[in-house]
Amino acid sequence: MFAFVLRLMVIVCVLSIASALVNPKSRVSALPLPSPHSAYAVDWDGNLIEFDTHTLEVRVIGPTLPFVGLDFRVSNGRLYGITDGETPQIHWISPETGESTPVEAVRFEGPLPGDIFGIDFNPASDRLRIISDADMNWRVDVESGRIWQDGRLHYEDGSKANVVALAHDMNHEPSPRSGMTTCYGIDALRDALVILDPPGDGTLRIVGSLGIDVGPLTHFDIAGHDTAYLVTILPGERWSTLFSVDLKTGKATRVGVIRARGPLRAFALELAH
Repeated sequence: MFAFVLRLMVIVCVLSIASALVNPKSRVSALPLPSPHSAYAVDWDGNLIEFDTHTLEVRVIGPTLPFVGLDFRVSNGRLYGITDGETPQIHWISPETGESTPVEAVRFEGPLPGDIFGIDFNPASDRLRIISDADMNWRVDVESGRIWQDGRLHYEDGSKANVVALAHDMNHEPSPRSGMTTCYGIDALRDALVILDPPGDGTLRIVGSLGIDVGPLTHFDIAGHDTAYLVTILPGERWSTLFSVDLKTGKATRVGVIRARGPLRAFALELAH
């Protein structure tokens, strides 16, 4: 009897291993997701929404402006957004209501260069970096209104870039203010995670392939040290899809579809505490 039970256990073990090899999805689903976070976004109808990065349950907060970029500022915990068009404007936004207040100190002289934009606060310097698909690379002091036009985004070998989203790590509240932060970006042309190294120069360095085909309407953010999420519209899809991103390799792992009112215009993760 013991020999029969032992043989049965061996058969079950072998079948389990074979099943995992034949069905790779069973292995992928067992991989742990990053810690859940609250995320905020602007849907296609112009509403501010909130959703959990694990359950993806969407809560509509209220109407807001058609922001093309969102980010939480570490130094004061506020949510900021930027509009484009003939008179672009930075606002801070109430996460409770969606109501926004213009940051009067910042004045742009005409439209921003590009069609797709990404924004992110450097948690150490407290400056807002704005990039675009036209290789724009600006820094903004939202307190004084000063604007620096840093070096255009580029690869050292001269090849074309198309960075459409960016985020800094070390996004903790309160601010680390240690100077130790890395600025990451998403290149939609190469479908790759990149690093701005250094950000002020605009030089891009590839971390690795995302493993997915990202579209131009892509958003990216990092909470804390290394909890990174990407939102994009996959080819043929109606809604935006959420992916977690490994900052060491660039690999994107599908979380699920965000069933909001159309694709997302902008996206930001709540600050880590």
